[in-house]
Order: sequence, then C-alpha cells, then structure tokens
Amino acid sequence: MTDPSGTQDAEEFAVNPMADLLFSIAAVFMLAVLLMLPLSHAAPRFAATAIPGDAGAKLHIGAEPVTAFLADPAGLMLSDGRRIDNAALADDARLKDQLRSLRERRERLMLVIAPGGEETAFQFEVQMAEYGPQTIRQIRLNSPCASVERLPVCLAAGAGPKP
Repeated sequence: MTDPSGTQDAEEFAVNPMADLLFSIAAVFMLAVLLMLPLSHAAPRFAATAIPGDAGAKLHIGAEPVTAFLADPAGLMLSDGRRIDNAALADDARLKDQLRSLRERRERLMLVIAPGGEETAFQFEVQMAEYGPQTIRQIRLNSPCASVERLPVCLAAGAGPKP
C-alpha cells in the first residue's frame, strides 16, 4: 500500500534477521570448506630417499623384480644408493651401462618421483628412452600411492603408466 505521500509501507519490506544470520553462517562455512579442500590432498611427509637406496631391498611387481630409481630436486638416486646430480645426468656412463643391462635382462624399471623432482625425471627420460628398458613404471610421491602404507599395495597393483 502507498501513503498519500507516495511512500510504501515498511511492513512490505521487512527483512527477517534470522534468515540473514543463517545465510551469513552458511557462506562462512562454505568459504572455510573451500579453503581447506586443497589441504586434504597434501602428500604425506616421509623420507623419500629410503625407497631406492635401501641396502639389499628387492622390489617386485607380481613375481618380476623391479629396479627403482628416485628422482628428486637434487638429482637421481640409483638402486645401489649412488646419486647423480642433474648436471651430470646426461653424461654418466655408469648410468647408461646400468640401463643397457636392465634392457638386456628385460627387467622392469620404476621411477619414483619425489615432489620437486619433475625436472630430474624429465632429464632422465631422455636417457631411459635411448638406453633403458621398454617398460617403466612411475610413482609420484604426491599421489595416492605416496604413503608408506599404500606403496606395497600400489606396487602389487602395478601402479604407473602401462606400456
């Protein structure tokens, strides 16, 4: 209704303060959930260098033996515990010989990529393609297979790209 002065009644535009409060709380809750969502996918923290360099550790996928290398920001760690810096990766003769040996024995190679080791893995793939075996498995440590508890399950399931 309008007054003779042309203004509308205040009752027509009354706002429910409880509805405003409810919508405000819902908006804050949704914002909090959206901000915490990336944290739920964070990789668990553990010593990644313990995987390939363990003395006497043998990895298997099914019944087949697997040689594991670790790519991290500092370089490539081989299964025997030797580390190759990124700068020397392209020219390392012992690495080339080891890859040729893996190819001749038809042994599988697993490349474990630590967070930040993508550049090392990229450089290693050049050597792998030229000298290494035809089949390679990759496990990124910021993936669901990154936890120590899940790693044997992922290995048994053949985690990584298929040939």
